[in-house]
Amino acid sequence: MNLGLAIADLSALLLFFVLWNVFGRIHYRKAYDKHFRSFSFFPYEMFMGKSDVFLSFARIFAAGFLIAQGLSSILLLQLSEGSAILIAYVTIVGILGAAEMVLLFFLLLLPAQYSKGHIFVVVFYYCSTVLYAVTGGLFLLTRSQYQLIGIVLAIALFTLGFGVLFLLINPKFSYWAKLHVENDKEGEVVVFRPRFFILAASEWLVMIINVLATFILILGLLLI
Repeated sequence: MNLGLAIADLSALLLFFVLWNVFGRIHYRKAYDKHFRSFSFFPYEMFMGKSDVFLSFARIFAAGFLIAQGLSSILLLQLSEGSAILIAYVTIVGILGAAEMVLLFFLLLLPAQYSKGHIFVVVFYYCSTVLYAVTGGLFLLTRSQYQLIGIVLAIALFTLGFGVLFLLINPKFSYWAKLHVENDKEGEVVVFRPRFFILAASEWLVMIINVLATFILILGLLLI
């Protein structure tokens, strides 16, 4: 793997993610006069509101983030050396990384009011993240021939992957889109989003896990 290209891709991935969040949060603060809380608000909500220069930059940096993630998959797919099982592993990881980029694109576009479509994308995004991390860990283990560095990085990837899997199979997560219902002073029923909204918070969490998994995977390819 080209060292310079790998460093440039990882730097772009991190930089675009940070800048997208910075400009998106500034836009949201100006548009709605309140702070954007990742524990309560979905990623797509950062792009809502009247268009301004901050929203334009947020969209540009979000697009850059998606492109950088796609480039990571291309870097992986270019690795064709080694045994057949190594080539199979890296091909699967590269395809899953590309699939995550596409799913994240729709996740950033599809509002939650389209509940079935949104949940469909979320579930597939989480499942692809699990497979991406676990297959990536198996790839590093096999590539390193079970050396210490490969084992450590693989364990880190397994931990991230099974962490997302726990979100999917945890019975409490079946209430991930549940809203709060209360009566106001006049006795009318009011439906509102809880301060900690599981579905929205988990989307941010899995997105960050994806970035970490990509960093670990490419770092392993550079070290092993």
